[in-house]
Amino acid sequence: MKEFSSTVSVVRNLMSDSKQSEVNIILMKTLLAIPNKEQVKYLEQMVAHIEAMSVKPDKVLYLQDRPSAREMVDCRKILSGNSLIEQVVVRDQPEHMGHPQMVYGEYHFLTGHVREVAIDYMVKNGYDIIVFIDGDCLPEPDLIKDHAAILGTAVGAAVTIGQRKEYMHGWVDQRMTNTSKMEIFFKEPTEVKNEGYFVDSGVVWTCNFGMNAAAVTHLRRLNQLLYSRYETFHSDFLGTWGGEDGFIGMECFYTGLPVYALPIGDNGIKHQYHDRCSAKYQHVSFISFLEAHREQLIFLLNLYKVNPEPIEFIPRSEILVKFGLVETEDPS
Repeated sequence: MKEFSSTVSVVRNLMSDSKQSEVNIILMKTLLAIPNKEQVKYLEQMVAHIEAMSVKPDKVLYLQDRPSAREMVDCRKILSGNSLIEQVVVRDQPEHMGHPQMVYGEYHFLTGHVREVAIDYMVKNGYDIIVFIDGDCLPEPDLIKDHAAILGTAVGAAVTIGQRKEYMHGWVDQRMTNTSKMEIFFKEPTEVKNEGYFVDSGVVWTCNFGMNAAAVTHLRRLNQLLYSRYETFHSDFLGTWGGEDGFIGMECFYTGLPVYALPIGDNGIKHQYHDRCSAKYQHVSFISFLEAHREQLIFLLNLYKVNPEPIEFIPRSEILVKFGLVETEDPS
């Protein structure tokens, strides 16, 4: 299956070539998507930060997952007269929902489905690049510029990841503070190739995540082949927060779709503090659910001969030991 074999991507370091970077960004049609549930209280700050961007996206979608009437009205008031940002209300639920139910009593945010709505909009309207941030995260000025500088010059499909900065970590990404050495990937535009980081869900966090149109096609065709569902985010993870972004990272790694880290700079997002059940990401049911899907993914990739050579499945625990990694917390 040549369409899913590893694509050799060439990324020129446009961060040091400002003139070429500006030309490239002008040519790229870019969409910023902000899926959220019950996060309108951050919207006014969000608008101000988008207005302050060094390069603005061509369009912003503020996607509300089954909002209350009050949330819809509040959002409409804040965005009144704003031609750049469009309010999108997502009411429907997909046919297939995995309902992992990893944490008892947690309400369901259909984040993968909401992102799929944004990707459908991207494809229908001919956008070259889509960048995702979360509804509780404020973008820094160079977010769009730096995602576009990499995605717009990749030869073939490519994915980009940026930092998620938090007050509790001194306004840096937690991956820059632990012992995993993930910080090396943020020093310059470089491809992340360490299997351990992907298996530990430490690479793709959709709170700061970009794809070009070729990557969308790659992932949708892959999921159609393996699971008979033409989707970008695996719908087995619908029903709670987390997992779908870690899994898409695994799909990228095991099919040779390159994932590039943005260099250190003003291209991160600043997460606004709120209570959350962070322990769920280390809950045994969450980890086992994700690991079962990784094992199934590798089995299906080998079954359909997606890659030139078969992939050996190595259990998560052994991979973490192999790469000397500690357990990281997925903050989706």
